[in-house]
Amino acid sequence: MPPNQATIVSPTTSMTRAWLVVGLLCVVGCLNYLDRIMITTMRGSIVEAIPMTDAQFGLLTAVFLWIYGLLSPFAGFLADRFSRSRVISHYWQFVCVVGSDVAYGSCHYV
Repeated sequence: MPPNQATIVSPTTSMTRAWLVVGLLCVVGCLNYLDRIMITTMRGSIVEAIPMTDAQFGLLTAVFLWIYGLLSPFAGFLADRFSRSRVISHYWQFVCVVGSDVAYGSCHYV
């Protein structure tokens, strides 16, 4: 087999691959959107667990979205600058430590 034949990709394969990438990007975009609106879709469960007025829930939602929006570029910078798996691993460790402190009533971070 000549060396340059191994690098030839048929138009059908490249179109299939392109549409696969488009499909995956659509799924990732939907998951990203669902991540941002999860707090509003869980309103009933949240209000049941933590009684609050509509104004307080609106404030909770606004604070969540502001923090999400402000920290997203920082998280993107870290993920581009360093290994994504290490960034996610360190973030998850931080969330687990803070979550365990909150669950056992010894949270001094808030």
